[in-house]
Order: sequence, then C-alpha cells, then structure tokens
Amino acid sequence: MGRTGCISARGREAGFSLLELLVVLAIMALVLGVVAMRPTAGSARVGMDVLTRHLASQLQEARISAIRANRDAVFVLDLDKGAYGVDGTSYTLPKDVDVRMVTARQETTDGVGRIRFYPGGGSTGGRLEVRKGERQMLVRVDWLTGHIHVERGRRDG
Repeated sequence: MGRTGCISARGREAGFSLLELLVVLAIMALVLGVVAMRPTAGSARVGMDVLTRHLASQLQEARISAIRANRDAVFVLDLDKGAYGVDGTSYTLPKDVDVRMVTARQETTDGVGRIRFYPGGGSTGGRLEVRKGERQMLVRVDWLTGHIHVERGRRDG
C-alpha cells in the first residue's frame, strides 16, 4: 500500500482578491441590467395575461359578493372612460390593449357594459375579449352557473 500525504503551499493562497471579485460582479450586474431592459414578446404576453386574470378576478369578486350579500352585484366595463370594476371600485385599462364585452342587450348602454350576478350564483352571462395585436384571450361567464372561465383565444391571420 502506498502512503498518502498532504501537500500545502505556504506561499500565496489560492483564490481571488476582493478587487477581482468586485470587477466580476460589476460586469455581471451591467450585463443583467442590459438584458432586463430589452423588451420581449414574452413580456407583452405576460402583461395581457395579468390583465385578463385581473378582469376574471373582478368578475369572481362580483359573483362572490352577490352570493354573500344576497343581492345583485355588477361588474362594469366602461369603454369611454377605459375603466372596469365592481361596486364602485375602478381600475384603468391599459391603452395598448383592446377589450370588448359581449353581454345581454339590457346590460349595455352608451359604451358601458355590465355583467350582473345574482344571489343564487347565476348571472346575465357574457364574454370579455382581450386583444393585443394578434394575441387574444377570453373570459367567459356562464349565465346559468355564473362560473368564470379564462382561455387563450385564437390567433388571427
């Protein structure tokens, strides 16, 4: 059997100096900053997804409110003001996204559309179409059950 031993260099320690480490970290931060600032198609999609999910959550809030309070609750989309919300709350629609509502005729007046939820959970039903360029997402509200479904729409072209 051979003998094992440990050899140690007593001269300069192996590793990096603090200055070398700081230079590398500064370069990495610069590169990451440039990459993060570059817009991508994915960021546009994420923005549209977030808006669509928020619209769906507002619809769900209206449904839950109607059931809990045992009275009608209404989701409102005001295209003239570029706003939407439930029972007095208001959120602004981004200017670069097109939103369209299809709902019962009695729930539309002068650029304002409504989806009404009833205490039993049902609703007037409808659909929100969220579009940015060729991308489209849909939020469907079932009139019988009031359930809200989010789905990716088709691509035009």
